[in-house]
Amino acid sequence: MKSILYCLIAAVTAAVLNLAALPAVADSVTPESLIGPVISTTKPPPPEPQPYDGSRKFSTDLGKCDDATLDAVARTDKSALAGEKGVTCVERTGPGRRLQATRAAFPLPEWCYDMQARGYWQGVRDYTCGIFDLRVSFWRTVNNVWTQVGWIDFAAVDGIAVSTINPNFAMQQQIDSYAYWGEVAGAMVQGAFNCTGVCRLQTSNYPSQPMTLENVPLGTANIASTATAVGAVGNANPSITIRFSKPGYTPSLPYTYGAPEVRCDNDLPGASYRPGCANSWYESSMKYGMSGPYPQLAKHLKDAQDSGLPGFRGSGTFLNRITGTDVQRNRDRACPTGEFPYPRPDGKSCDEYPMASTKQGAMTANPDIPPRDLRRTFTWCDMPDTVPVNQTGRRGYSICMIDETQNSNGGVALEDFYITYRILPERPGIRSGDAFTMWLY
Repeated sequence: MKSILYCLIAAVTAAVLNLAALPAVADSVTPESLIGPVISTTKPPPPEPQPYDGSRKFSTDLGKCDDATLDAVARTDKSALAGEKGVTCVERTGPGRRLQATRAAFPLPEWCYDMQARGYWQGVRDYTCGIFDLRVSFWRTVNNVWTQVGWIDFAAVDGIAVSTINPNFAMQQQIDSYAYWGEVAGAMVQGAFNCTGVCRLQTSNYPSQPMTLENVPLGTANIASTATAVGAVGNANPSITIRFSKPGYTPSLPYTYGAPEVRCDNDLPGASYRPGCANSWYESSMKYGMSGPYPQLAKHLKDAQDSGLPGFRGSGTFLNRITGTDVQRNRDRACPTGEFPYPRPDGKSCDEYPMASTKQGAMTANPDIPPRDLRRTFTWCDMPDTVPVNQTGRRGYSICMIDETQNSNGGVALEDFYITYRILPERPGIRSGDAFTMWLY
């Protein structure tokens, strides 16, 4: 079963946006591009976005527009200190109205606009977004007292689109103003992008643009991975710096805040060592449909799930990919074929869960415990009487004789999933294998 590898998002032309065009990035926002390998006649559910850990902090130095902050802005400009100019300040606010993208360099998925998710980063394997509500305000001294003369409430709408088959990724920010008061005419915003780690900034295009209810300022960046040598793995750490200004007012202090890291690598077995990137903090799910082309495989997985074995969506447990000789060791223990094999009925083969390609497999999870204390099966599985039936608990593994074509093709679908979602395997002494779950629907 061939991987579903999706086309790159078309670059936004400079004629349309008056911005430098972006190199193509993965089309990560349509449901078809989010579901992974097609394994059922019923369309699999799209991935559910997950919050990025520790992402609620917008900026280490973005405080309130109090006297101390306003004084700090004024100290950057002698005219402001002399009272000849006002100052500009920016601070966090609560969520404003629901937003709709009007000038996106690449589309944002609908879940980005969830009001409950405002104020922090969230994402799927190939897309990250964050919406942060802020207020830019303008101040003057009246009788030596800072007095606010105007403000604009807006949302900074940030997105990062990565490609699991391309070592480049794109970043954008939109400024969506939705309310204002007072003297705000001429307010402007500009910014810049940066990246540290295994990355190189190719373009950063965020010119000064007016802030009005009708205009949506847009900044874009292209970032290239430098982890392209075979075996290379590392994190790219993108960031955004924004600054606000208005004629007759000293610009705000520049505020830089980091976006979630993007892991880039050229260490994916099965992909001919082609470099790419992914949100490794997102825990993907391999999906099998109960009414799909592998019903016996799905039934075995469902029984294994109900018996308490780990690695299923919503259980709080995960599986971790492995490669190499450990995969065969897991197979040999769960489904022996040597001197004492399990009998294979005609047209059937032995299926094991957790899968042999995971750290939770029959041997690698519990190498010092004999199989008789770990194995389990179910009444319909055509296993010998020596294998306990309907055992429960998290420890151990399940085995079942199922249709050999379903077993083989379902295994190909799993390998396809590993490549499509860039699930890296364990490298002993260096890293654990990427965590993922099984999703039965």
